[in-house]
Amino acid sequence: MDSWGMISVEKKPEDDLQLHKSGYQIEVVLSDYITSDCLTKHYGKVLAVDSVSLKVRKGEIYGFLGLNGAGKTTTIRMLLGMIRPTSGKAYICGQEVNAGNYRLWTGIGYLVEMPFSYPNLTVKENLEIIRRLRNLPDKKCVDRTMDALRLTQYSDCKACNLSLGNSQRLPWVYAYFPA
Repeated sequence: MDSWGMISVEKKPEDDLQLHKSGYQIEVVLSDYITSDCLTKHYGKVLAVDSVSLKVRKGEIYGFLGLNGAGKTTTIRMLLGMIRPTSGKAYICGQEVNAGNYRLWTGIGYLVEMPFSYPNLTVKENLEIIRRLRNLPDKKCVDRTMDALRLTQYSDCKACNLSLGNSQRLPWVYAYFPA
């Protein structure tokens, strides 16, 4: 069985522009938001992840595809500081990631495998729960996100009644919301 994981980095409009001392606006080149340098993870004698180096810039969505046991989940967890790598380093906004450093997750949405949806709640109700759990004050972000991912027409549809394609699209919204 194949599986997948994903990281999404929030890009705000103010990230592209910077106010210069003279008052002129200067465009800032997108910088690397998440980087890793030779991330490796061993579980005993088993090599789970072997020297992964990557860069994810603001506004990008980076996906991991592969067979079960290929190291996708382990890599994402190391990148976010959920587990400690055997060797190598990960950085978010230039700060080294350490296990349990949750404040670095701000602005990063992540999704590993297929998350749970409440089947008897509507698409909008499921997304509202995620918005609240992530303490997002902007109540309109649910509607904007459904628009962006073309789920608006299903907002009042119960998750259990979605087609396979749309039920697979729903978890992408969870990653679209920053943590």
